[in-house]
Amino acid sequence: MTRKALVLGLALLTALLALAIGPGSARAAGGTYRVVAGGDQNWGPDSGGIDQTSSDPISGADTLVGTRGASGSAAYEVQAGPGIVRTRLAGSVSIPEGLFYPFNPSTQADSSTELTVSGPPGFVNVSLNVHVDGILDIPVCTGSNPNCGGIGVFIRAGIFAVVSEFDTVGGVRTNSLGLAFDSIPGGYHVHGDVTLPEFGVPTNTPEPIPLTVNVSARFGASATFDSAFDDPAAQYQVSFATSGPVLNVPPGYTVSGPNVTDNHWTDPFAPPSADVVVGDCSDPALANLESVSGNLVFRNIPGCPEISVPQLKEVHRDLIVEGNTGLGHVGFTGPVIVDGSFRIVNNSGTDTDIELGDTSTGGDLEISGNTGATVIDGGQGQIGGNATIEDTGAAIINLSDITTISGSLDLETAGDPLSGTTADGSTDVTLLGGAAALHAVLPQGAFDHPVDFTITRHTDPPQDGQAADGSDAVINPIFGYEFAFDVPTLNADASLTFTLDMARLDAADQAQVLNALGSGLATIVGKGDDPGAEYRAFPVCSGSQTPPADGCAAIAFLDANGNPTTGQPALVRFDGVIGHFSSYAVATVEPEAIDATPPVVTVPADMTVDATSPAGGKASYTASAEDDVDPSPTLDCTPSSGSVFPIGTTTVTCKAADATGNSGSASFKIRARGAGEQIADLTDKTLAYLDQPALKPALKAALQAVADAIAAKHPKAACVALDLYVAAVKLAPAKAFTAAEKTDLIGDAVRIKAVIGC
Repeated sequence: MTRKALVLGLALLTALLALAIGPGSARAAGGTYRVVAGGDQNWGPDSGGIDQTSSDPISGADTLVGTRGASGSAAYEVQAGPGIVRTRLAGSVSIPEGLFYPFNPSTQADSSTELTVSGPPGFVNVSLNVHVDGILDIPVCTGSNPNCGGIGVFIRAGIFAVVSEFDTVGGVRTNSLGLAFDSIPGGYHVHGDVTLPEFGVPTNTPEPIPLTVNVSARFGASATFDSAFDDPAAQYQVSFATSGPVLNVPPGYTVSGPNVTDNHWTDPFAPPSADVVVGDCSDPALANLESVSGNLVFRNIPGCPEISVPQLKEVHRDLIVEGNTGLGHVGFTGPVIVDGSFRIVNNSGTDTDIELGDTSTGGDLEISGNTGATVIDGGQGQIGGNATIEDTGAAIINLSDITTISGSLDLETAGDPLSGTTADGSTDVTLLGGAAALHAVLPQGAFDHPVDFTITRHTDPPQDGQAADGSDAVINPIFGYEFAFDVPTLNADASLTFTLDMARLDAADQAQVLNALGSGLATIVGKGDDPGAEYRAFPVCSGSQTPPADGCAAIAFLDANGNPTTGQPALVRFDGVIGHFSSYAVATVEPEAIDATPPVVTVPADMTVDATSPAGGKASYTASAEDDVDPSPTLDCTPSSGSVFPIGTTTVTCKAADATGNSGSASFKIRARGAGEQIADLTDKTLAYLDQPALKPALKAALQAVADAIAAKHPKAACVALDLYVAAVKLAPAKAFTAAEKTDLIGDAVRIKAVIGC
């Protein structure tokens, strides 16, 4: 049989189904259910067929057998009930060589469940949540024909004939439901939790909601085949949502119907309930509860400050904490073994801490939609499926003690820091908050064993670093993250995305970023963990270039809804690929400016000192130099401070140089006064101090003799005259000079003698 023939057969079946359960379907109280097993016009079973309709849940199981040329059998199971349809078809066929008579068994289950939306009279818009999960094995051909045939699946949900149709050749005819069709060893996995488009329903009146699943086989050569939409262990099915609401309704409305209570659906074909459904979180029985053979459910409990089951050891199906209010603490000390999934979803409280202890699951772990959570601690258990942690606030999340996550890990939080352990599958981390949200994805195989990690937000000041071309640059990180992985090097490259929210920047920073984007100087930067490591900028990708590992960064300009825009962006996304974890940031990069400005030298005003010897007088001074780039330019002054300056005027020159080689200078003068100038000053000082006018002529004459001798270059005469002056000052009565004045005058005379060389 060709693939085209299979597709045409399924198309015909689709049309028939649309007629079978269209708007004219009968409305029995609660709903109608139908199961069918048989074949098409080319092959009808000799035995085992079924076609039953009922207003109660209905099941069927038998084997379709045919011997008309093509000997084959197809065991089937089929169920239809409120909110669910299941079917399975498995068997084999032996078709003689050269016989083109096909083998076409099929099964179908239909459910039309009446749901009532209660609320204000009139119409209300609602949407349906549907769960689909099933396996299609690729037929194994036993003859010489490699394409012996295939199995197709048709699924219909909701009142607008929203369908998905697949076959084992890997073809997708339609997929309006948006289901995944994943390749697995030996076949395909069809699955999805989907929300259908809105539709209007009258309130306070039952409204039929149809579901259909059909599995059909078509073979032209010998083969074995199998399909599974009816495996209770894996819960493969097409049904209303298995968790959460069946219908999404506005506030103030409720939903009820067969097997739907408080808008939650239960499987009508589930074995007798062994569930423990807790209605009061303070129930004293919880203190001694050790084992639950079904589900353990805490759902919609108002004012529940704590959920704790201290003696709990095992839950053989799912553990569900959902829709509770007023939560302060959720704790399972463990070790607790949950054979199914563990869900803590859509709870509310203030300052709530969620602690899983040593809880291990055979299925998935989900913690999401919980408002008011401040701590989420994953404990030390093992997760047999996927782990999904989505925090609506800023909880501190620690998953680093979890031993193993067998599936994938999906983390989203605004908390800081975030600690976790990588999963066996992919590890997907989103950190919100701050100016730039981070999204990091480590593919499966990035590590060959679980690796602990911590991610911390940080913002560094502008600092020296390297531009993309290796030149020196100033790196100005806008927002960054430090990655601390126990094993930093990856076996498979990871993707790294920063989404910059422009509204979180002030006007000056926005202008800086937009200018940098316009000139290609905004990008991702990274630096190693070594002390003194510098940020290095990623080059910006050109055109449609795809970022390679530790290569360029792709930049996208987006509007507030995340759509590409050519106007001023509300969001800017930076995408990169890395092979090693350290510190990364989104930053602007400014090339280092060339320093052409010389240092500024500051010197004192001109100075005058008295000589103390024939060589001159010592002078000390302070000079300085400042540079706008170099914090410590060199400075050299000649003659240096503290030198002996010769009698007369000397020019002091100070020169400074910065690290780039720019130089600047400044100068000033120092005058050292000789004996003649000092004698003139001593004469004035003597006459000013003297209080006996009668002595003035004699002392003035003595000092004039010194001056004349110096002028005549008779140093000995000058020395004798100074000695006479000193003697006269010493012998002068107390009324002439005070003791301090005598000391001052004699000191000056002694200094002048030293200058003359007496």
